[in-house]
Amino acid sequence: MTQSLSRQLLASVTTVLTLVVLSACHADLPAKAQPAMTPRVAASAEFRALPLEGRNAEAVRAARSFAADVLRDLAEQRLITTPAVIPYLIEGLKHSNRHSIGVSSFQALSYLTLRRSGYGVLYPDGGPTSSFNKDEVKRAEAVAWWERWWRKNKNRHPVFDVEVEARTREAFLRVATLVEERIKPGFPEMAFYQVAPDVRVQYSNPIFGIDYDPSRDARWGSLGPPTRLSDAASRVVKPVWLHIHAGFGTSELKQGLYGEIHPPNLLRNLANPGSREIAQVMAERVLYQTLSGTDIVIEVRVATQNQRLLEAFRRALRSLPRS
Repeated sequence: MTQSLSRQLLASVTTVLTLVVLSACHADLPAKAQPAMTPRVAASAEFRALPLEGRNAEAVRAARSFAADVLRDLAEQRLITTPAVIPYLIEGLKHSNRHSIGVSSFQALSYLTLRRSGYGVLYPDGGPTSSFNKDEVKRAEAVAWWERWWRKNKNRHPVFDVEVEARTREAFLRVATLVEERIKPGFPEMAFYQVAPDVRVQYSNPIFGIDYDPSRDARWGSLGPPTRLSDAASRVVKPVWLHIHAGFGTSELKQGLYGEIHPPNLLRNLANPGSREIAQVMAERVLYQTLSGTDIVIEVRVATQNQRLLEAFRRALRSLPRS
């Protein structure tokens, strides 16, 4: 048996055991029940001073906290591939032990799905040991977001595992490479556009992304070092803004981190204010297609003053390019 297969088998067994514990998160166990305790809890003077009933309750809390931590660690190592853990982790967000079970449940969900709705509310901004946002309404909204997300995606492929990552990267690169090969050669404003060979996951939304605006710079890291048109070239070449993203179709809970993406204001201010040139800037979404079986969308938006360039994008991206 290979080492990889052994790790997966161990992860599967551990996941089942932790699910058994987490499934009883809100259940009252009999006074005679004696679940396993962590050595730290069992050895503490406070624990020894508790009456039997108190010891049982403390042991239950310790076991649940340990189970949530195990799931978090397995999720971080990408050793969990089953979505069966997700509803239990969402229930864990509601647990009264916010600093332990609540935080570990949120971390595990984020590692599994790459979603971060509730960050700063379900997970403190300063890390697990810092104080929580005390706004109970915001906490309830964050938990409700996860419940809605699960209802919408439970019959899809909600875990962002190695398979989904590979499919998403491949679809993103097909689009990005098509632009480089078929559109870039015919348009001077696309001269600095290039696709990096090692596109990496961004642990946010979008998962992979390119924002190309040569009058400013190349952002998101997918285009390599920032580039800029010279002042002389920028007066000759028509401005362009290109947005190629592979991200999630279900919007994150608005927390000041995410929002509708628009072409930069600079593009609209290149012409003199009030001139007719401003009206000639055309912004259009030329591709919006969901990766089958997932909540991941490949999206391309273009803003330009060059009608020919916009038409070239329309022709090339009538649908997601096939491999």
